[in-house]
Amino acid sequence: MKPHSIKVEAAACRKAWQNKRIGTIAWHLHHETLVEKLTESASNRIDYILSDKPKSEQALRLRLFRPVKSKVVAAARAKYHRAVAPAQAKYDKVVVAAWAEYEKATAPAQAEYDKVEAPAQAEYDKAEAPAQAEYDKVAAAARAKYDKVGAAAWAEYHRAVAPAQAKCDKVVAPAHKKECPCPWDGETIFPKARR
Repeated sequence: MKPHSIKVEAAACRKAWQNKRIGTIAWHLHHETLVEKLTESASNRIDYILSDKPKSEQALRLRLFRPVKSKVVAAARAKYHRAVAPAQAKYDKVVVAAWAEYEKATAPAQAEYDKVEAPAQAEYDKAEAPAQAEYDKVAAAARAKYDKVGAAAWAEYHRAVAPAQAKCDKVVAPAHKKECPCPWDGETIFPKARR
């Protein structure tokens, strides 16, 4: 599949998303996700692709970013989200608490770092290295604790979500193949770039 020019693909993409609302299910909102729900306007995403993504990727991203037409996919996604909601809530609760702990642990070190850093640039260069080293030491320990808690929460979340994702995928894959002939390889729309 060879996309048209960026200009042509952008116009076609905007037309496809005309009159669609936040919450609409989309194909390839992100290059490593097959189907997901819009959390902001499609226009914002199109503008972001045009302003921040590499020129070499823009036309394909715009070509594949489309609303899902299949009602079966929407129903499967809704069922999937209902199935994973408890795991998502549990994961969010653990990660938010762990991040708060991380910020609490690093705040004094950050305040001390800022206090040392504020004076004149020459003095700053002299004093910053020990302050940064102290901050890094405190932050590294706090981050390791956060990462440990986050990894465990992610693993538990993934175990809870995997069966629902597999059921959803069985419905989504045929609809995707019908609606969106593209280079999707199960992980990305840019499979050659991963090599």
